[in-house]
Amino acid sequence: MSSTTPDHSGLPDAGGCPNEYDPSAMYVEGDSVAVGGIVLKCRSWPNSLYCNLVAFEPLGQYSEMAWTKVGYCSGTIAPSPPSNVTCPEEYKAASQYRANDKVSVLLDADRAAVYQCSADSHFAEFCSLFEPGHWSNLGWSFISECNGTIVPTDPFTNLEEIVGACPSVYDSSEKYEAKDFVSVAASGAPERSFVYQCKPWPYGAYCSSGENFAPGSNNGELGWTLKGWCDATVTTTTTTTTPWVGTCEWLNGTTPVTINSWSASALSTYSAGTRVRVADKVYKCKEWPFYLWCRSSAYEPETSQYWGDAWSYTGKCTAVATTTTTVAP
Repeated sequence: MSSTTPDHSGLPDAGGCPNEYDPSAMYVEGDSVAVGGIVLKCRSWPNSLYCNLVAFEPLGQYSEMAWTKVGYCSGTIAPSPPSNVTCPEEYKAASQYRANDKVSVLLDADRAAVYQCSADSHFAEFCSLFEPGHWSNLGWSFISECNGTIVPTDPFTNLEEIVGACPSVYDSSEKYEAKDFVSVAASGAPERSFVYQCKPWPYGAYCSSGENFAPGSNNGELGWTLKGWCDATVTTTTTTTTPWVGTCEWLNGTTPVTINSWSASALSTYSAGTRVRVADKVYKCKEWPFYLWCRSSAYEPETSQYWGDAWSYTGKCTAVATTTTTVAP
């Protein structure tokens, strides 16, 4: 940075000066700093990534790639009122994050930034791989600054409640197969557990690979999918529900077409409009280009994390019967 006084000519009066540039601070898009009476603002992404690199310091050789001159200043800016946004839980590199999760990242002693994990389930996968503010900009989006008061995030907020008794507690010595459900204690008051389902082949092999691949562990997502939470105080009850033994059909014009159960052995036959059933629930393969995913076991209805990208739920075989039940198109 030049040791001479910066030239103010041609710049508007920006009023009071913000804080002086600090090479040890962390800056985000929109942050303002002062250097020798010149006010500069950190550019928008992706240029904002350079604002934290000394090589791009304000008024330096490469300053314009990271900073925009706003004007000249004198005196100081009156302290801004504290943000009314309460900081979510601080980001932890070892944690697993899901779509719409919010975290905070400390910028300095007085400020923290709020980031939110993408609502898109595909991009949300990156939130457990890259920290907020990473140069790749994958997974996380900057939302706002917050007032520095960090409160614990409710881990159940974005999860579906699994009604009824919890499945069996995960046991690392057990052998699990695709579609098996287990529960893992999550809280003591109230008593709740997370519910996980073993993924289909080939990922399901991890479900029986011991504690290192236990649901909820750092490697747990290799074999398990988090499905929701359950009330650990609900006891198992005996039901008299009769399993589905009937036949589902839908009318293709006036011709009844049988709806078969989804099967990995039939993947190559699935195309746009194909109906399959899982128990009594009916699913329809989406149009091009999404139907291509119907031919992958990774998108099995109900089991896969992304099955909704390939299949649409269309209804149920509405009665338990030994006779044909027709489902509307």
